[in-house]
Amino acid sequence: MEMMRTLPVDILWLGFIACLSYGIGNALFSLGPVFSVCLGLAVLSALSYALARYGLVYSMIYYILFLILMALTWKRIFSFFKTCVSPQDITRLEKALFAVFAAAALLILAGNYAPPTEGRGLIADLRVPKMIAESHGWAGFAGPVQMLYAMALCVRGVLFAKLLHGFLWILTALLLYHGLGYWRSRFGMKQGVYTAVLTGIVAGFFILSLRPAAENLPLLAGRVSREDFLRSRLRFYDLIEFANENLSRSARVVLAGTLDPDSYYWNAETEAPGPGLLEEIDLGALIRRLRAQRITHVLVFKDLSGAELGWNIPRLEATHFTKDYEDPKVILYRVDYLDNSNKV
Repeated sequence: MEMMRTLPVDILWLGFIACLSYGIGNALFSLGPVFSVCLGLAVLSALSYALARYGLVYSMIYYILFLILMALTWKRIFSFFKTCVSPQDITRLEKALFAVFAAAALLILAGNYAPPTEGRGLIADLRVPKMIAESHGWAGFAGPVQMLYAMALCVRGVLFAKLLHGFLWILTALLLYHGLGYWRSRFGMKQGVYTAVLTGIVAGFFILSLRPAAENLPLLAGRVSREDFLRSRLRFYDLIEFANENLSRSARVVLAGTLDPDSYYWNAETEAPGPGLLEEIDLGALIRRLRAQRITHVLVFKDLSGAELGWNIPRLEATHFTKDYEDPKVILYRVDYLDNSNKV
């Protein structure tokens, strides 16, 4: 039930971010509400990137930044709310569609309010934002949406990042609605066709929102623990559990394969192999490259073909690789850089 207690707080935070984004976007250009929110989120993403470049990714820095931006834009936000509460000339069908869309939006948020898992869970997209939030900075490249996730992780945590992810889907649906309205005003569309298309968009959005909400209901209601939820959904849960118990946070694991082993949940750092590393057939050259990258462990995916992996695994096991963990999908090796060639 703890998640049910934090969900209202995170929804309030999401509303604050949405209002702040509207104020920022509207201050820059006189656009509609949805486009203003999108532009404001882009500005927050750019500001997050700037904070990361200078090592200033701290929650207190974000709080101060939010206060400054709110002080500069609150009049525009207040004016927008005054417009919203004034009587609107809409039909009964439009009111019904709005009610269905609002219900779908709430279901989308509830369906996303869970730890990230494989499939719809943002595991790969959250790996870099997690690194940014934990190290308080980033000198590499991250996408605009990833910088928003880094902001969310820093301010509230992973569940708020998931909630923000759901909000982006809601914005996408609203952009479709505005695109439909633009097409109608620009090229013309009969009222019956417009109503049918709009009803289809809202109905489709509602149907898509049902499954994730139903899947997350046991977790939200407290009938399933977080550990059981993750165990049932993460392909590499046992591997993660072993790695977090036995590998230090300073360990560096290179991935000999194309899959991501749910790296978000690893305490150790995982990284993709460099160009040509998997095809390296010379044992000495391979070990030198691993040493140069300060690799402590290698995770080999068993589904790799011989054409994809040029390593002589039996010889590596006899000289430099010690098997720490194995399951039907992967083998985790510890790398020993001492010269053990006499073992071969």
